Amino acid sequence: MSLKVLALVTKERLPNNDVMYEALADYVDLEIIKVSRKDQKDNLSKVLKKISFEKYERVLFDLLFKRIYKCKNLIRKINNLVVLDEDTNLNYNPASKNYKKFSKFYTKVNQATVLSSGFGTTRKLIGEGVNAVYFPKGYDEKIISFENKSRDIELGFIGRTKSKVYSERLNMLESFQERAGLQFLRTEPGDAYRNMMNRIRFFISADVGLNEYMIKNFEAMACGCIVFSYKQGEEEAGLNLRDMENIVLYSTIDEALEKLEYLRNHPDKASDIQKNSLEFVKNNHSYSVLARKLYEILQVPPKEVQSNDGWLDKFVNLVTFKKS
Repeated sequence: MSLKVLALVTKERLPNNDVMYEALADYVDLEIIKVSRKDQKDNLSKVLKKISFEKYERVLFDLLFKRIYKCKNLIRKINNLVVLDEDTNLNYNPASKNYKKFSKFYTKVNQATVLSSGFGTTRKLIGEGVNAVYFPKGYDEKIISFENKSRDIELGFIGRTKSKVYSERLNMLESFQERAGLQFLRTEPGDAYRNMMNRIRFFISADVGLNEYMIKNFEAMACGCIVFSYKQGEEEAGLNLRDMENIVLYSTIDEALEKLEYLRNHPDKASDIQKNSLEFVKNNHSYSVLARKLYEILQVPPKEVQSNDGWLDKFVNLVTFKKS
């Protein structure tokens, strides 16, 4: 008999996770309740009080952290709870308004399993007593795809830069703009975004200070960009990213520009990186693949998951997504 799962999902979520949940429904008996941002802000406690959570074998939250944070006492009563939280890296970013709030909240709601999208962040959360599972970000393969066409933008970036959290990102990107002619690009979501990504040859990713790989990296790979990524440290091993094989890593702008010049002069090598990157992201980060991994995680009762030594290593094969 299929596992009976209830998912509470943010209605206006961007990026939209619907495709992942559609795929998840192939493995479990899934019911979805979409909660608007307004209802999360004004009425989340009322929404939660109306639901008979005991009817479900698992409950999955994909809601705004700043809203569930205020419902601690209600959430502590929900058994078999799994929380998908793609912002836990902000727990360790002093520039964030939620600095240290994630670990404070999730140690209080310790009956839940937290899906964290950073390898290092997951280790830190476990060290603080949170039942955390490493579950990297992915992309919607029904919207994001490779179009084999001419790329007329050599260096491009699409993404957020205005928040304080992204200040280091902005500084790095401005250096690329000044020294290499990087183009800052903006589009609407959907087709326009995919089409613009498919015009970029080298996507410059500068997730400086963010301590994990943001969604843009995987979307850019899936559109056939060669991603230049600021090196995060242990994240690359967790994701199985290999410098100059399926990604281009750099620690300084000088290093990035040296590798850029090399790839300009060695187009066959650039083509190999693009090919490897496309295969990597399709096999590891598409929503259909993530849905299968989410199903594997949901099979483990949250109460049986304990944040002790070796716990992450025990489950790492479920969530690093290496091709079998």
